[in-house]
Amino acid sequence: GDYGSAMTRGNPDGGSQGRPKGVPRANVQQLKLMGQGHPTGLTPNLLKLFEARPMLEHKPPVQKRKLPAYTG
Repeated sequence: GDYGSAMTRGNPDGGSQGRPKGVPRANVQQLKLMGQGHPTGLTPNLLKLFEARPMLEHKPPVQKRKLPAYTG
């Protein structure tokens, strides 16, 4: 069959999806510079999602109280 027919149907630019026309592509140098902040290459806003939470404060164990016996 024709592989491109479903994607080109109703789309005058041939079915390309992604960035709109006129928006420049990021070049390799820009991508390398973006990933220099952390060894994983994640951006600061993504790294913030994976930060550790602050330590919990220590509380003494709850004292159990003596309950009355079952009666029936």
